[in-house]
Amino acid sequence: MDTTLDEDEVMVRDSARRFLEAECPTSLVREMEKDEKGYPPDLWRQAAELGWQGLALPEEYGGSEMPLTYLGLVLQEVGRALAPLPLLSTVATASVLAKNASNEQCQSVLPAVASGESILTWAFTEQDPRMLPQSVQAQAVADGDDFVLNGTKLFVDNFSVADQCLVVCRTAAASEANEGLSLFLMDCDSPGVSHRDLVTLAKDKHSEVTFRDVRIPRTRLIGDLNEGAPIAEHLIELATALLCSQML
Repeated sequence: MDTTLDEDEVMVRDSARRFLEAECPTSLVREMEKDEKGYPPDLWRQAAELGWQGLALPEEYGGSEMPLTYLGLVLQEVGRALAPLPLLSTVATASVLAKNASNEQCQSVLPAVASGESILTWAFTEQDPRMLPQSVQAQAVADGDDFVLNGTKLFVDNFSVADQCLVVCRTAAASEANEGLSLFLMDCDSPGVSHRDLVTLAKDKHSEVTFRDVRIPRTRLIGDLNEGAPIAEHLIELATALLCSQML
């Protein structure tokens, strides 16, 4: 297997490097460690102009529909520059939505992601830190046209600045048929949602997020009810791969 970068991949990598060397000095990185938002909106806007947020998204939603490896190369340069951008949480969530959400759901969310107008994140981890279906205890209970969510999620990346969060919930007990998990795309400013900052060694913007009787419309269900475990697994695998690129 030939892993040598081709001409287009080298161009993507080098253009990202030149941009970040010019626009993201170490002084900006240090400044953002103390900033309430943790990222500079101007740099986020410029990244959108370069097409980073929509790089791997379908063209019908405003993306460039490029191979995922291109996104990995951009994130490698983001990591090299320690660029304080909520890129990984946004593109991982958006990619999962593009694959699993309905066309109507995608049209309502992804164009704003590609243009840099919307920041996304996702929430899986709880007190049991294992990335396994049985560790999910946050419950979403059906109530008419809504689901009512209660529980707590840990180490949610960029929640304090995100517009929407893809939350993995338990909607049924695990059975032979499925793991009883469902995914909902929730507005981060929904009533009943609170969060507090978690201090990390790398000064990343992570939050503990608490849900108390948060009502989520049934139309925000991503995929089929109780069938969300494979989607969550894909999300974790994708985010892990992209994070490894950034760490590299």
